[in-house]
Amino acid sequence: MTFPRSLFAGLVLSATLSACVAPGVGNEDVAETMSNLSATSWTGMYPVDIIGHPPHMASLNGTTYYVFTGDGGALPGVSNDLYWRKRTGNTWSDPQAIPGQQTMDRVNLAAFNGYIYMVHDGDSDGAAVWFSRFDPATEQWSTNIKLPFTTFGGPPALAAFNNQLYLVGTRQAVVYRQGVAVTTYPMWFATMTTAEVFSTAQAMGQFSASRPSAAAFAGKLYVAHRNQATAEIVVSSLTPGATWSAPAYILAGPAGAMIRGDDVQIAATNGFLHLVHRTFDSNLTYWTYFDQCNWVPEVTIDAFSAGYALSMNTSPEGLALARVVDTGLWPYTDNHWYESRFIAPPPPITVPRCLLVIGG
Repeated sequence: MTFPRSLFAGLVLSATLSACVAPGVGNEDVAETMSNLSATSWTGMYPVDIIGHPPHMASLNGTTYYVFTGDGGALPGVSNDLYWRKRTGNTWSDPQAIPGQQTMDRVNLAAFNGYIYMVHDGDSDGAAVWFSRFDPATEQWSTNIKLPFTTFGGPPALAAFNNQLYLVGTRQAVVYRQGVAVTTYPMWFATMTTAEVFSTAQAMGQFSASRPSAAAFAGKLYVAHRNQATAEIVVSSLTPGATWSAPAYILAGPAGAMIRGDDVQIAATNGFLHLVHRTFDSNLTYWTYFDQCNWVPEVTIDAFSAGYALSMNTSPEGLALARVVDTGLWPYTDNHWYESRFIAPPPPITVPRCLLVIGG
């Protein structure tokens, strides 16, 4: 299967990144060395397949690998069996089954240590965290193992950072306040070494009622998620040797308002951290990006209303974004998987102006 070149002339969005200059900085030489992201483009949506649950993807050595559940066909519901396929350039491989692995939700993938790693929940237990590894050389998956963690709202996020693989998740807990049971959603993180040794789960001191997304960017590990059980989206970061920063609202909505929604996904490319999410009222996909200083006012990518969770990750082209819409009549499903690509414009931004110090 190939990706038609004509689709690359799809939607083009333009946005201007305001320079984030520290007070008193006005040196023209400095300005000339800075790069602004002034023209960006997402391709039109390419129909990939009819599937069950939405895919997730990770790229390694110029190839992007996808994992998803199979199509439920004419029967109500969707299959829980997992499949994988790869894309090199514009050429797709055929789907292949992953033996003995199932899930009730979208998986999460990350490239690390020469492999593609996957976490997913169980086919009957949504709180379980299952883990396996794909070897691109043999194109074989390892045996599925159950990790000693629990999750809520989907599997934990995966991201390679500081020579470790990070898992960042949320779980459901009940606490009693003045004798009243209150449901909370504490977030946790754990790490895995290159020898595949896991740490214990550690509390982040943050809360989220939906699964987070994680990405390494500018020497930090960033995590974006819905703040507690609200609709506001926040971001936090981890610097090696430090603790997690407090969750910060993203003031990229209308008139500088906090952005709101669900299905948050972040990924870095070309010196920017990109974020997409859906809205609760329309399911439209909104997009913004961050240069270590400011978040650009978000815009809708197009008028496509995704009925299922988004997924986005860095790809050889820049970014790959997958969306799924169900066109079936209840109780039947007909889940169509579409992919858009962000082509990162050169040149990349290197040092944000707001972080420069001029003079002695």
